[in-house]
Formats: sequence, C-alpha cells, structure tokens
Amino acid sequence: NDEVTVKNLKKDHSKMLDLFSKKYFSHELKMRKPNLNFFKYVLKDAKLNSVECIFIDDKQKNIDAAKECNINGILFSSFEQLKKELAKFGIL
Repeated sequence: NDEVTVKNLKKDHSKMLDLFSKKYFSHELKMRKPNLNFFKYVLKDAKLNSVECIFIDDKQKNIDAAKECNINGILFSSFEQLKKELAKFGIL
C-alpha cells in the first residue's frame, strides 16, 4: 500500500480498520509482501505464533512467502471459497 491508498482507506473505511488492534502498512514499514522480512516483522511485533496464524491473499507468491514462515495460507478467489477454507481451520 502507498501513502495515498492508506489515507483513503483510513478515511473511507475507518470502522473496518477499527476492528483490528494492529495494522501493518507496507509504506510505513518500508517492506512489502512477499518479502519474508515483512512476515517475520509482523510475527515478532505482534508476538504471534506462526502456526496459529492464517494469511489470506489473492496472490500465490504472497501465500508461498507466508508458508515459508510457517504461516497457514489461503489463496482468495471468492467469498464462498474463503468460507470453505476457513471452515477447515474451524472458523465460521
């Protein structure tokens, strides 16, 4: 994400963003997916156990990078498909 996109996101979708206690924006971190350091930074900063995480993205290269960090990955193609994939993890 670039600065303009994030600014618009914060302005237009603040309620959605408020659902998250932490938010990581590429332009602020000066790192972006699929850089493994991005995933490692988020895991460490948020004190997360990688095997307990699920990363959802619409790009396979980003899913592959997350998996290299032992993060579960779901390649998004549709809402219905995502619901089925999340159900496999006992979510929904």
